[in-house]
Amino acid sequence: MKNTRKPGIICLIAAILISWICIYWDTTPPHASPSTTDSAFNGTNAMTHLRKIAGQPHSTGTLANKAVREYIINTCAALGLDTSTQHTTSLFPTGDCIAAANVYNIIARIKGTANTKAILIAAHYDSQPNAGGAGDDGSGCVAMLETARALKAGQPLKNDIIFLFTDDEEDGLHGAHAFVRDNPLMKDIGVMLNFDARGSSGAVVIAETNPENGWIIDGYARSGAYRNATSLNYEVYKRLPNSTDYTPFKQAGIAGLNNAFIGGFVNYHAITDIPDNIDPNTIYQEGFNMLAEARYFANQDITKTTAPDYTFFNVVGDWFVRYPASLNIIFLVITNILLIVALAIGINSKQVRFPGLLSGLLAFPVILIILYFLSEGVLRGIRIASPLYQGYYSNTYHPGYYFLALTGLGVAIFSLAYRWLLSRFSMPSLLAGTLIVLVLVTDGLYVVMPTAIYFLCFPLLILLAGGSATFFRRSASTSQPFTNTFGYT
Repeated sequence: MKNTRKPGIICLIAAILISWICIYWDTTPPHASPSTTDSAFNGTNAMTHLRKIAGQPHSTGTLANKAVREYIINTCAALGLDTSTQHTTSLFPTGDCIAAANVYNIIARIKGTANTKAILIAAHYDSQPNAGGAGDDGSGCVAMLETARALKAGQPLKNDIIFLFTDDEEDGLHGAHAFVRDNPLMKDIGVMLNFDARGSSGAVVIAETNPENGWIIDGYARSGAYRNATSLNYEVYKRLPNSTDYTPFKQAGIAGLNNAFIGGFVNYHAITDIPDNIDPNTIYQEGFNMLAEARYFANQDITKTTAPDYTFFNVVGDWFVRYPASLNIIFLVITNILLIVALAIGINSKQVRFPGLLSGLLAFPVILIILYFLSEGVLRGIRIASPLYQGYYSNTYHPGYYFLALTGLGVAIFSLAYRWLLSRFSMPSLLAGTLIVLVLVTDGLYVVMPTAIYFLCFPLLILLAGGSATFFRRSASTSQPFTNTFGYT
């Protein structure tokens, strides 16, 4: 008897291997040993700065905040940077109230040789009252100090570099708002590179960019940074209520890249956000990327910083793909045409039957809905059993184990449901119904998020092209309908 389980086992092994490769390559680069080249980023220097400024909470208005500010000012001055402080009162409406803060922004500048527009690099030096602020956002500040040292040691740059260490980001972006509203340097800014964090480890990703991002995404791809970005993040982030120091600059029309890392989320806004819990590899990647982006954009003509939106994503590791988002409509049309062709061939050759197609059309979304509520129920049960997990962010230590468990639960339920369906309907019929659902979802996604359909569209293109070819070969070689393992059609 033919072993019908072998293809399934091969597919499972292949899926596990591909998943492992993707996870393995989506990590921070190794923390390089101190370089003998002064113009390279030195992670050891950055960690030394971090231990100086993130030893205790230093929220705005405290003596600890003042001490951090003085350390940054003295370090910038020692590096030979043109350093100043913007002391002002930040005022802006928020809901039915007026938000106000007394802020001290630190500004350090490296003059360029033929400035067109300046590159602004920003991070905030205040912390939450209960957090050491090593990740959020001491990491960005020490990367700026070390990047400034490396830039001063390297070749002169064409455009000015302005380092902005903002105050009171945690209470409503007060330092960033004050700079945008009051500082005369604002008129000189062409590009803004913001660096923030929601954790203590993980790869540095682009969480946000500006509308008409083609120019800056192309620059990011060419900069030599460890690239990790997707236009799906761009589409989702702009619909969220989140904000960072880049927000006021984006509202002012400044092109920018919002860099961040989110691993070790349990340490975010927590007393455990201390230097000992920071991954040095993350600090190294953040600094390496900051230096690469700064050098690239500082040598470009910063007079026109917008171009039509790009679709962009990582395939695996640093393999970064980008193309004009206007091409997505072509890919979408081809996907719909291939679906019609596959359905026509499948129905004409009697490999796709209406009862099975309808079952696949209904079963796929229903199973996904069941899995969602089942997973939510499991998580609610965990929080009931462990009340401490119902804290501010309902976060846990070692979240990867929870993700793995939920994934295993989902695979088991999905497999059992489709084993039952396959005992009654043929695989091509069920697959045809599922493909209809996925193509319709992709069509709807294009209306809402036109730059983000790649993650559904490209797999569908491959699957539909292969399915059409398979249907065509079967219809050409035999007139018998497809029969699954259990003998049903």
